[in-house]
Amino acid sequence: MEFFLEKIFFTSNECKSRVAIKINQEEITYEELINESLKIASFLKSLSVRNKTIGILGQKDKTSYIAMLGILFAGCNFTPLILENESQRLKDIIKDANIKNIIGSKSNVSNFLSWHKNQSDLDQIETALHPFEYVKKKTRKEIFDKKFIDNLEINNNFEILDKELLAYVLYTSGSTGKPKGVKITLNNLNSYLNSLSKTWKISGEFRMTQSYDFRFDPSISDIFYTISNKGTLVVLKADELLFPGDLIKNEKIDIWTSVPSIAIFMSKLGHLEFNCFPNLKIIYLCGEPFPVNLAKELQKAAPNASIENHYGPTESTITITRYVFNKNNLNIFRNGILPIGKSYTDTEIKILKDNLEPSKTSNEEGEIIFSGAQLSKGYLNNIQKTESSFVKFDWDSENRIWYKSGDRGIINNEGDIECLGRIDSQFKIAGKRVEAGEIEAQLSKYEVTKYSIVVPYKGKNQISLYCVAFILEELTPSKLEDVKKEFTKYFDIIFFPKKFFQIKEFPKTKTGKIDRKFLEERAKILLKINS
Repeated sequence: MEFFLEKIFFTSNECKSRVAIKINQEEITYEELINESLKIASFLKSLSVRNKTIGILGQKDKTSYIAMLGILFAGCNFTPLILENESQRLKDIIKDANIKNIIGSKSNVSNFLSWHKNQSDLDQIETALHPFEYVKKKTRKEIFDKKFIDNLEINNNFEILDKELLAYVLYTSGSTGKPKGVKITLNNLNSYLNSLSKTWKISGEFRMTQSYDFRFDPSISDIFYTISNKGTLVVLKADELLFPGDLIKNEKIDIWTSVPSIAIFMSKLGHLEFNCFPNLKIIYLCGEPFPVNLAKELQKAAPNASIENHYGPTESTITITRYVFNKNNLNIFRNGILPIGKSYTDTEIKILKDNLEPSKTSNEEGEIIFSGAQLSKGYLNNIQKTESSFVKFDWDSENRIWYKSGDRGIINNEGDIECLGRIDSQFKIAGKRVEAGEIEAQLSKYEVTKYSIVVPYKGKNQISLYCVAFILEELTPSKLEDVKKEFTKYFDIIFFPKKFFQIKEFPKTKTGKIDRKFLEERAKILLKINS
């Protein structure tokens, strides 16, 4: 099995002048990508921080892409740090991952250090590097710039790394209100990339989009699949994320990746006209339920493309199953949603029944569990959560570790897995996963929303569009603004409830639990009345 970092390293010798990454009008060749990433690797080696987590400040700029590769060449791992409106979340990540070294553009480093100096309980950052710009003055932190890195002695030889070293730590939502760090090794990522490369069998030059936020692991797939297979990664600008049609045509994109909701938005605006994307070879959608009707529209818009639905929690190292839409398949799938398909990787998947035994017949509903080379090593500094989610079963004679996904599913008569939603109250908005309990935990900090139940509002295709909250107290407009202002210090704005409904008491199920399904239906009625 080829090692993806070695493939990338030696690609620079084969196609030095080929464009590896295009960001707006800036083009980074493979030669520059490798040379500059080796400088960053040399810098990190001089700090003796092997196997440490390095923070990457910002995303989708030259520094962030080259830093990502340089960090791996140095035997370190990375975590994206995005300084937006989630200051508490950012502090939690920096503390949990014990991040002491950061890399970013001059503006991102400056903004971070300005924010950082006001955090009295966060004084662990030791060094900051912005490798492509000069610094005129020092701060209390040790800052390294282009002048320093250009004077480093660079090791241009490829170093064999232990594949059990971490590649990255990505933080997902946690039910306690604190994010949990998923540990992904070089071997996990390597297994995924090799499986995808064997599945697609792309030969020659190709162009692939990169639209995902760095905090969402499909972005890792876009980046490393492309540059380990000699392609060109075309980065979408912010104003192109919802309207990628022109870029797909103008940049002659071969592989377009996205969450299904972007394609739904394009459909509503009439951007999926017949044969409008004749050059597309693959449409790779993941992160949300994929409606069958959308697949039909995409097939008409891109008649030469393979329309693919992929599935995989962060713990699976990006995706583990794949379903290719076939317009001649007349099966009617549950809820009008495409199956997530079969495993195309070195991953075994089962449906776990309530009695903790694996299903042996078709259409038996249970929890989707999986095991294999892509399985994460668990959660950073969270043994309890790791042991409850990564488990062994008596029926497995090989004594393997299995991940309990929390997703309900069946294996249908064709042998394809269909995902039926979450077992718990977790849901996704715009491809980002969150637990209702996490939002509720944050809202409970404010007196007026102390008692809150949060439920998703789903469109006709069972895709969560936003969430709403039921509360027991009256919420005035001024108090609403105060809660919103505080909430967005910890969470992305997309997770702030779009509507708050006052209710006398929370409905209960027969077992005494909050009846969330009732509240979901109640929300639909109230939203319709108020629209």
